[in-house]
Amino acid sequence: VWLPPFENWPGAEIRSKYPLGYLQLHQRGRTHSQWFSSETLREIDKEPLLHISRPDAEARDIASGDVVEVFNDRGRCVVKAVVDDALPEALCYIPKGWQRSQFIEGGYQELTANRADACAGSYVYYDTAVEVRKVEE
Repeated sequence: VWLPPFENWPGAEIRSKYPLGYLQLHQRGRTHSQWFSSETLREIDKEPLLHISRPDAEARDIASGDVVEVFNDRGRCVVKAVVDDALPEALCYIPKGWQRSQFIEGGYQELTANRADACAGSYVYYDTAVEVRKVEE
């Protein structure tokens, strides 16, 4: 049985307000949130970053290194952006494993929904729609 995602689907109604699909991906050197305070890993991964596709970044006047707000009706977080040519349009992600205290503001779990997938019976952290805007200093 296949059921379309709640939000992270081009035809979802919420995508008219929040046009970007949002994911949380594993990153090298991390097992979920383990090692978040490892000094060695912090030399490599200094802070949480939003990866955003080039077309989406250009449409929002965002460049790598810009501070951005990622938001939806549930919450928000503030991080630096990385323009990622490997991402398809209408998709962005923040690697998992970061603690809320490591974000400029907020945290990535503030964006996700508190609902379970009908087929998997687990939370759907990959099924989130957001918008991103540059934070003007």
